[in-house]
This record gives sequence, structure tokens and C-alpha cells, in this order.
Amino acid sequence: MTGMQKLRILLWAAVGAVAVAVLVLSLTGRRAQEPQPVQTPVTFGGPFTLVGSDGQPFSRQRLAGRPHVMFFGFTNCPDVCPTTLARLVKLRRQLGKGKDAFDIVFVSVDPERDGPEEVGKYAQLFGEPVIGLTGSPDQIAKVKKDYGIFSEKVPTGDTYTVDHTAAVLLFDRNQQFQGTIAPDETDAAALAKRAGLSLRQLERLFHRHLGVSPRGYYQRLRLARARDLVQGTMMGLAQVAEAVGFDSLSHFSKCYMDAHGIRPSEDRQRHFTTPGDGPGDGLTGDAPTLKHPPTKRPSGARRRAA
Repeated sequence: MTGMQKLRILLWAAVGAVAVAVLVLSLTGRRAQEPQPVQTPVTFGGPFTLVGSDGQPFSRQRLAGRPHVMFFGFTNCPDVCPTTLARLVKLRRQLGKGKDAFDIVFVSVDPERDGPEEVGKYAQLFGEPVIGLTGSPDQIAKVKKDYGIFSEKVPTGDTYTVDHTAAVLLFDRNQQFQGTIAPDETDAAALAKRAGLSLRQLERLFHRHLGVSPRGYYQRLRLARARDLVQGTMMGLAQVAEAVGFDSLSHFSKCYMDAHGIRPSEDRQRHFTTPGDGPGDGLTGDAPTLKHPPTKRPSGARRRAA
């Protein structure tokens, strides 16, 4: 290839590069001039007037100035509703009665069966102030629409059950929507959301006041419960491990040793003997005999470490 041919190739390459650059600038300039779509803010929630357990109108204005959670369910619900409300009561107690305390609002999606008396009695079952609300079918339909709640009757023989949204809705003291708590979220994540904290901030609070992470605190509680079961019951160790949430006996034994300085099988032998040749290990579900029957202790008292 001669020098002139090389020069022509370079010149044409330069021309091509310039053409591409001009095309790109033209397209970007045209795009910048095109009108951009207007972003419409998403609204969620809103005012409502329902019926309280006393049969009187209950408007959302009565929740003003207080952070609150809303859960939609029905009093004949066999599992999700009582489990969720019991969990909310537990979280409320953990946050205390200060500025982080929140109101719990239960709205029935089954107005045909849940009148003011029914939701009132149901709310009282949980031992904490739970605001039970119901209303006419039209009132419930409107609040469901405004709050993005699904529910549907499902026939079951001569009666029916209700499929419904299982998430908990979170609102701040200004009645602004903060987010949701899903049924499968951890308590630590739920507490962080309700307190308006990140998980990292919640971790710092636990370390500052308890010297342990939320996960570590839960581990401490279940291993304390495990020791009660090992020393005070005839459950096999595999059953104890399962009862306190461990997937394997080996992992349970290791964690038990780390927490209490003794293996669960050895701890069991200190408190039980098995009829026969020698002490049992509690692994097979044999029926051991209590060597030193535990004495009754006041509720909440801590067992002295062996």
C-alpha cells in the first residue's frame, strides 16, 4: 500500500468520525428539546370515617399527631390476623410508651359478620389498646380502595372465609405513608421501619444499650429457653433444638456450648439419670428420670448457671 493510499484511508476515517459525532449531537439535542412527561406523585391513604367498637363514627382525624399502623383483616380469621396483631402488640411493647409508641388500627374487611361489638371484643383479646373499626359495605369498599387493600370472599361449605392483603401499613404522626411490614419480615426490620430507623441505626441502639446485635439478642433468648428445656424437661435434645429454632442438632450443640460452657448432653446428665446401665444422653427420646427435680421459681426469675 502506497503512502497516498494510507493517507486517503486516514482522511476517510476522520470524515466518518466527524459524521458520527454530528449525528450523535443532533439526536441528543433533539431529545433535549422534546417535552418530558410530567411525573404525577403517588397518593396513598386519605381521610375516612368508619365505625368504632362503641358504635360511634371514627374518623382518621382522631389519629392525628400519633404514628400508627393499619391492618385489614376479619375476626373469624384462623391464623394471619391473630398472629399479625399479636406481633404488633409485641413490637409496640418493645418500643415503649414514649414518642416511638404507635397506635394499632384493625379494620375489618368482613362488615357482614363483624359489627362494632365483634371488632371490639376481638381487639380486647390482645391485651393492648387495639382500635377495632368496621363500617357499612360501602364504607369498607372505599377505605380498601384508598389504601390499596385487596379482599375477596371464598366459599367454604355453608359459610365463607376471606382472602385479604396481609401486609401492615405504616403511617407517621403526620398521617404520611411510610411503608409496609410484610408477614415474613424479621422483628428487627419491622422495629426499624416503625421507629423510622435504618437497620444499621437499630444495630447501633442494640449494641449501645444491650451490648449485642438484634440477632445476638434473639440468640441469647432462645439459648436461655433451651437450657430451661434441657434441665427441666424430659424432651430429647433433638426436640429441644427444633423447639428453639435450630435446624441441626450439631449446630445447636455448638451454640449451646458457646453460650453456657457445657454441652447440652452433659448438662442433661447433670440433671437426669436413665433407668438401666447408666445415664442417658437424651438424644433418642428415652424416658430419663429427673435426678434433681427443679424447684418452682417466681415468674421471670433467672436460673443460676450450672
